[in-house]
Amino acid sequence: MRNSITAANATQQAIAADLRFVRLAVEADVAMDYFSLRENDAEQQVLQETVQEMQAAVDLTTNRFRGGLTSELEVKQAQTLLDQTKAQAQALDVQRSQLEHAIAVLEGKAASDFSLPRSPHNGLPPVIPSGLPAELLARRPDVAEVERDVAAANAEIGVAKTAALPHISLTGLAGLRARTWRAYSVGRTVSPRWERLH
Repeated sequence: MRNSITAANATQQAIAADLRFVRLAVEADVAMDYFSLRENDAEQQVLQETVQEMQAAVDLTTNRFRGGLTSELEVKQAQTLLDQTKAQAQALDVQRSQLEHAIAVLEGKAASDFSLPRSPHNGLPPVIPSGLPAELLARRPDVAEVERDVAAANAEIGVAKTAALPHISLTGLAGLRARTWRAYSVGRTVSPRWERLH
């Protein structure tokens, strides 16, 4: 009985650790998607500045071509670089929408009602000190879940060993009994007085 209770408690603790692990995994996904989105915002800011500079380069090259100072090939090359940069900006825009929708799903919100303003992340991630103690590993929910599963399995072994042993039940009986009983060997009723006389 004690092993059964121990096994049940360990199994319940393993399920709780599994739930904590799922929550931690969701939180980690949200964090990764969020920082990827902010990285996307920073890249788009750079590309927008690059597009403006390339547009100015295309305009300058076009004016020089009209003045007979450059060839048409140089104009086309500048325009091609501008178009490629705009295509990169559009691809980043699609990627940002996907990241934003992923965050909305992880937060349990409708993607159509969820949006994050564009804001490049300029902060630095927290510094992780070197030589972290090994006790931190035991705090991981997945490690705790496995440890509780092992504890439950060990308790189940105790339950199985107990089930293999013979069971003896001792019970007590209190009350009044009749003074006569049936003698099954001869099939008749025998009284204690008759036995004493014979």
